[in-house]
Amino acid sequence: SLISTSDNVTNSVRSGIELVGKNKLFKILDLTTTVNLYYYKMDGFTNKYNETSFEYKGSETFAWDARMIANIMLPWRLSFQVTGNYTAPTKNAQGKSYESYWLDAGLRRSFLNRKLTVAVTGRDLLDSRRFKNYTFGENFSQISKGQWGGRQLGINISYSFGNMSLSKTKKRQNGMEESGNVGDMSED
Repeated sequence: SLISTSDNVTNSVRSGIELVGKNKLFKILDLTTTVNLYYYKMDGFTNKYNETSFEYKGSETFAWDARMIANIMLPWRLSFQVTGNYTAPTKNAQGKSYESYWLDAGLRRSFLNRKLTVAVTGRDLLDSRRFKNYTFGENFSQISKGQWGGRQLGINISYSFGNMSLSKTKKRQNGMEESGNVGDMSED
């Protein structure tokens, strides 16, 4: 039989940095790239459960992940977006997590002076949004695998009623300040 439990048994230190780059290319392409780099150190410990014990000598690991979003503006008020994500393998106290990656895409078009928007989206186009972990101990080893929903196709239709933002001229005409607050309510 296998008993799985969580326990706060030791101390750890995490630190990292996130790098973000935004680029506009060819007037129609916006790229946003995010890279996260992080360091993780876990102190050693001995954990006793019933009559068995587990000793961990501690570890240090470096891991990273990256995401890129490409927005492409097409003719006829069409926009296309592709998002890709990659997470590198990482070590943990009793094993490791394997790499994971996925790709999503969507196409959107606005109608009726941008009040009506129709979008078609595809999630996990590569059918790769999965996870795989390896866990081991003194008398066991285990590989666990899973998948988040598989490929999905969606259609979204939205309509905006009214005008969510007033022009500066209308704000002044209505007695509103530049900040969008209602005109000064104090007495003279």
